[in-house]
Amino acid sequence: MASRTEDELLSELSATEDELLSELSALREQNSALERRQLELAALLRAHEAISSSLDLEESLDAIVHQASTIAGGSDTWVYVLDEQRQVLRCRVSVSMSREEMDGLVIPLGEGIAGRVAVSRMPLAIADIREHRHLWRADLAAKHGHVAYLGLPVILGDQLLGVLAFSHATPRHFTSAEVESLTVFARQAAIAVGNARLYDAAQRELAERRRAERALAGSEAALRTRTAQLEAVRTIGEEITGELDLRSLLDLIVRRAADLVRAQAGSILLADEASGLLVPSAWHGFGEWQREMHVRLGEGLVGIVAERRSGMIVNDYRNWPHAIPQTLKQTAVSAALAEPLLSHDRLLGVIALARFGESQPFRNEDRATLALLADHAAIAIENARLYEAAVRRGSQLEALVAAVRSVTSGLDLRSILDQILAEAARISGAPHVKVLLLDRAAGVLRVGALQGSAMPPDFSLPVGVGSSGLVAKTGQPVFMADAQNDPRSIFAGGDRELGIVTYLGLPIKRGDEVLGVLTFNTTVPRQYSPEEMAYLTSFADQAAIAIEKAQLFQ
Repeated sequence: MASRTEDELLSELSATEDELLSELSALREQNSALERRQLELAALLRAHEAISSSLDLEESLDAIVHQASTIAGGSDTWVYVLDEQRQVLRCRVSVSMSREEMDGLVIPLGEGIAGRVAVSRMPLAIADIREHRHLWRADLAAKHGHVAYLGLPVILGDQLLGVLAFSHATPRHFTSAEVESLTVFARQAAIAVGNARLYDAAQRELAERRRAERALAGSEAALRTRTAQLEAVRTIGEEITGELDLRSLLDLIVRRAADLVRAQAGSILLADEASGLLVPSAWHGFGEWQREMHVRLGEGLVGIVAERRSGMIVNDYRNWPHAIPQTLKQTAVSAALAEPLLSHDRLLGVIALARFGESQPFRNEDRATLALLADHAAIAIENARLYEAAVRRGSQLEALVAAVRSVTSGLDLRSILDQILAEAARISGAPHVKVLLLDRAAGVLRVGALQGSAMPPDFSLPVGVGSSGLVAKTGQPVFMADAQNDPRSIFAGGDRELGIVTYLGLPIKRGDEVLGVLTFNTTVPRQYSPEEMAYLTSFADQAAIAIEKAQLFQ
């Protein structure tokens, strides 16, 4: 056999090397795939362990989402659960979104991208959703880096339970292998939701049985207790219904409510329609710090109860995630109970009660009792407000009659305007009230009458300049809630010195002709309702009659 040449040997070795390198590359790819599969299996195992070890839906979904996110490697992973009653998807768990953001992420079936995934029951991958016409909440997508998107239906058997969503911060395409791999987590989510629903149903059935057994065993004692509570509520109802002073009424309600359910403290916050806030109006067992505790709808226990129009018990208040920090700082509240004050579905406010330290938690019976008292309280508050409004209206009419009489008297214009201003200042509660008369020839406003801060006798203000000049020019009212910082005010410095906060300017007119301006300044924050504006305009009308009358006799 002929011996091979050196070149032939080298060629053979080179071919062998190429084969080995190719096999090595294939082995590395297989090893990488095996490592990824191992990671996926480990993540699935951890998700499965979470489902097996807990019946808490949030806890299980949180584990699934975080394990799925580890595999997906994106910017966010989140899961929607179907609200069958309202036919909407609600975001329950997310890697990056806050609880508040998740609570606001509610998508009707068939709308948005997730809603379409739910209806189609098919995976949907989008390389870049930023300009997608079905993008829902573009603000959240931008904030959390939702660019590439994958939505997977969460289905158990033939029942749609929700949608599992993944995102990446840059455009990209999801491969079929990735979709298949991540779909397993959607199945895990379906199992978690299904288990939670079965558990909830079983718990409800068990609770119903136990309630029935307890009700049967203790019906006589419960009836006696409930009868005593109802009698107490009836007695309190009669007591508060007879109180027509609103401030005294609120104090009485909160004290009686605290005694009724053995609470150490309580407060009533009334709804301020102008600001949309709940304002502390009476409290018992709390300090003066309570006065500044204005609450937004959805904030803390009181805000949540107001927003939901439904009572709540929080028996672990100090660890409750929605607890208001100031309340935790100022008190030792351990348990809290609140009920809305409603009148024909209109929110009047909220009554809240608290127990401190190691006190017993509130029971559902306490809530039922407070709810019943809240109904009586709402009626009493409405009655007190109606009475207060009637008294106020009577005072307003008296003031207006006095203003009319001054106009029809034989007094000179300055004296008439002084009397009108005195009545207007008294009934409005504004410490600074003035009439500025229009000098049409000079095109300026001059002081006609004044209550409160002094002004120089030669004061004049060109028409169109400042807030009062604007009223004179347009013939329309002007209101400034913050006169010290409103750009329309040219007297901001003086307002700061006098402590003036608000400004209201009303045109004094006969027909379409402006004769002057009637102004009101307060030293505390103030809003004017349409009814108040109409009433105060009546004083401007009386001033107009007086001015016109004086002009006729000039």
